[in-house]
Amino acid sequence: MKLRGKMIIVLGILFFFIQVQSGNGQVKGTDTSEHVQKCQQPLDMVLVLDNSGSMKKNDPQFLTREVVTKFMGGFGGKCRIAMVIFDQEVELAESLMDTKDPDARARFLKSLNKINYKGQFSNIPAAIERAIYEIKTRGRKDAQKIIIFMTDGIVDTGDKKDDFEREKWLKQDLAKESKKQGIRIFSIAFTNTADFSLIQTLALKTDGEYFRAYGPDDIQNVFEKIKQAIAGLPQKADSLTPPKVRPVTTAALKKKEEKPKPSTARAIAPSPITIEVTAPPSKNEPPPRKDDIFSHLILAGIVILLGVTIIIMVLIIKSRSLTKERLITKTRAIPSADLIDVENVTGNKTLSLNKRITKIGRNPDNDVVVAKDTVSGFHAMIEYKDDFFYLEDQRSMNKTYLNEEEIGPHGLRRLKSGDEIMFDIYKFLFILPDQIPSGATVIHFDAESDTMVYDDAGVAMKESSAQDDLAVQRAMLVDVKGITNEKSIILKKRITRIGRGIKNDITIPKETVSGFHAMIECRDEFYYLEDQRSRNKTFLNNEAIAPNSPVKLKSGDEIKFNGCEFVFLLEDQFPSGDTDERL
Repeated sequence: MKLRGKMIIVLGILFFFIQVQSGNGQVKGTDTSEHVQKCQQPLDMVLVLDNSGSMKKNDPQFLTREVVTKFMGGFGGKCRIAMVIFDQEVELAESLMDTKDPDARARFLKSLNKINYKGQFSNIPAAIERAIYEIKTRGRKDAQKIIIFMTDGIVDTGDKKDDFEREKWLKQDLAKESKKQGIRIFSIAFTNTADFSLIQTLALKTDGEYFRAYGPDDIQNVFEKIKQAIAGLPQKADSLTPPKVRPVTTAALKKKEEKPKPSTARAIAPSPITIEVTAPPSKNEPPPRKDDIFSHLILAGIVILLGVTIIIMVLIIKSRSLTKERLITKTRAIPSADLIDVENVTGNKTLSLNKRITKIGRNPDNDVVVAKDTVSGFHAMIEYKDDFFYLEDQRSMNKTYLNEEEIGPHGLRRLKSGDEIMFDIYKFLFILPDQIPSGATVIHFDAESDTMVYDDAGVAMKESSAQDDLAVQRAMLVDVKGITNEKSIILKKRITRIGRGIKNDITIPKETVSGFHAMIECRDEFYYLEDQRSRNKTFLNNEAIAPNSPVKLKSGDEIKFNGCEFVFLLEDQFPSGDTDERL
């Protein structure tokens, strides 16, 4: 039998013993265990704070900031907290962050200063939607999910018709989505003019609660009640509430003697003033007997034993999974792949992707370090799985782009050789050296016939024969912007002519490119770039080269023909460093 099936059986046995022992589905004598468990359970919480101008009347001293500061420190080490601030606009001021991280806490407290109560309107539905989305995409599966919503008004975007539709969207669709995701919404209203129908609906449909805070002094008390509700502590009279103590007069006792009724209380003080202890409506239970205590001890031992068994099984499963993953990793080698640093911002022209997960960002502990302020600490990653490489943005501030198209946070995009990747504005090329990138070459020739090249006027420039097509070191040009409609162009000839004229080997249909703009020649086992006295120059690594002065090329060099960008690559060699050799 598989281990997973055994674990299910063990859990079933544990549940059976607990049911038998409790009789009601609850373990006797452990009423507070559920609350302790909730306190220790991970918590993902988003504060949604109204920043409209009317809030200043109800919180002129900005006590909300102070209370939130105290509030976020009261949930232990498993709490993550985020903040959404809204008026006419909605801003995710802070994503879910670990409250144990001092740097994250400092950023969060700094973001509280954005609360200035200067907004004109209250776009409540958009704010709740943003909070739900944050928990839905970044929340932990095993965590309590909470939204604390603070406002003093109603849905007001400046358009009454739009307000009606948005309120309907909030009460129906967003409340339903919140319930589906297991998110409880706690609402706090600051004035009698607030939309209590709205906040009550949100609370009831999501198993949350709503509160009223009519003055600065009420804010602290409300947050304490919310903290108790999240932790699962009692707020109303129930089986955990201490017995109520109330005075009973002599007349009341005589009345009870005249009409005796079943009572669950007993008198404890002499007449005329008697203290009556009223038990909860549940049946009285006799003091625990020795055999009950013994049965509790047996149950505790069973629970501990089963718990240890489950832990051992989990460790065995994890160990087997890790072993299987290691075997897969050993048997399936990662294919050769590279990132070409087009602008050389990393100091290395070519970066090998030799790990299953390559982390990219500003922090020095990344595999590819782009030390630029506009690049996030952990900006993106490239992962190899299922025989393909995938690019994934890590909720970066200034975005990740694939072939000039922004990719969403945590959305996997499969890469192909020749793809252009940008982290903010910093450009890289993804290359698979062992395969030619997708897309047909624009070079068409017949090796057995002669080829005549003409300029724009139709005058023959130079005749090339089959002798030009001898075996040369394999090289290619990657068309970064796809101007030629081809992603990659293989250099099959000893002389490759480049220009606007259609008789060139590589045709660039741009008016700013000369008819015969430049050429790339392979000789002495090296490739050379030569400008043909073009009007708008030829650039190598952002430096203009002199006309008719060949310059040696290295794999990874960037070539521009008046803004038309290409990258020169050798299939079997990717050396780093700038190209500065001239003949």
